[in-house]
Amino acid sequence: MPSSSFPSRIVIDPTAGPTEQFAAEQLSAYLKKMLGLAIGVRRSRTAGAGTIHLRARHRDARPRVPIRVEDETYTIDVRSDRVRLSGGAPRSALYAVYAFLEELGCRWFAPRFTFYRSIGAEHVPRLKSFSPTRGRRVTVPNLLYRETLLEECRTWTIDTVRTLIDWLPKVRSNILHAPSDYQHSGRFAWKDVRHALIPELRRRGLVIKVGGHGYENYLHPDDFFDEHPEWFALVKGKRSRDPHHVFDTGNPQALRTFTRRVADYVAAHPEIDILSLWPPDIVTWGTSPESLAQGSPSRRQAIVTRATNRALKRRKIPVTLEIITYDQSEAYPEDFAVDDDIIV
Repeated sequence: MPSSSFPSRIVIDPTAGPTEQFAAEQLSAYLKKMLGLAIGVRRSRTAGAGTIHLRARHRDARPRVPIRVEDETYTIDVRSDRVRLSGGAPRSALYAVYAFLEELGCRWFAPRFTFYRSIGAEHVPRLKSFSPTRGRRVTVPNLLYRETLLEECRTWTIDTVRTLIDWLPKVRSNILHAPSDYQHSGRFAWKDVRHALIPELRRRGLVIKVGGHGYENYLHPDDFFDEHPEWFALVKGKRSRDPHHVFDTGNPQALRTFTRRVADYVAAHPEIDILSLWPPDIVTWGTSPESLAQGSPSRRQAIVTRATNRALKRRKIPVTLEIITYDQSEAYPEDFAVDDDIIV
C-alpha cells in the first residue's frame, strides 16, 4: 500500500462473531490514535483495494480445548493495495491485529493499572503515513497454553482483573486461570466475580480456566466431618479436620460425594473451559489402609481425577480437567494410565 494513502475501511465477514468485531474495533481505535483518521468497520464478503481485511478461519461458540496449533496461528499479509490479517480462530485474529500494530510501532508494556500512575502501560506512535512492510508472515506459537494465574487473590479486584484481561491478548496470552475459591477463603471466589469477567474474556476469545488448589472446596470438613469423619484423612492415627489434608480417597462414599459435587459445580458454571482439579496447597495425604492401598499420592490423584472425569462424562458436562505434578505428586502414577483427555 503506497505510503501516501490510508486504508479506507476495515472489513470483516458478515458472519464474524464478537471477537472479530472487537479486533476490528481495536484496530480502528489504534489507527485513529496513530494516524489521526477515523477508519470505519464494515461487514462484507469482499474486501477491495485500500482495505484491511480481518477474519478468523474457524469459529466456534466457545474456545476449543484441547488448544490446537491452527487456532493459535496468525498471519499478516501486506500487499500493494490492501492488508489481510487472519487467525485460525477469532482469538488469533485478534493477535494478528496487535502484532500488526506492533509492526507499526505500538508496544504493550503492562496492564493499564491505575496504581502504576504515570508509568506508561503502552506506547502508541503518531505516524505521518501508513506504510506497513510488504510481505506475508505467519506466526506459529512455541507454546499452546499461555496462561496467567490469579491464584491467592489477596489484592485483585474486578476492575484490576478486567484491566489485566484487556492486556492478555496484546501479549498473546490465551488463558485466564482464576481460583474457584482459594483455600476456601471466600476471597475473590469465581462464583462472585464470574458475571463481571465472562463478557471480557469471551469478547477476546480467551480460554476460561477455573480451579487451582482446592479439593477442599468440594468436600470440606466444616460441611461433612461431624457426620462423616471417616471421609477425611487419617493422619497420625486420627481423622483430621485440616483442609490441607486430602480427604480419604480410599473411602468409596467420600469419593462419590466428591465427584458429584465437582460435577454439580461445573454444571452451575458452564462457562468453564478447563477445570484445574488440584489437591490442597501445603498438602498432606492420609494414611488409612484403604488410601495407602491405592498407591502413591500421584496414583491417588490420578484415581480421583479419573473418577471425576467419568462423572462429568456421565452427565455430559463439556469441560476439560487438568491435574498438577507438584510436591508429592511429581512422579507419574505407577501402574495407572491418566485419561488421554486430561491435561497434565
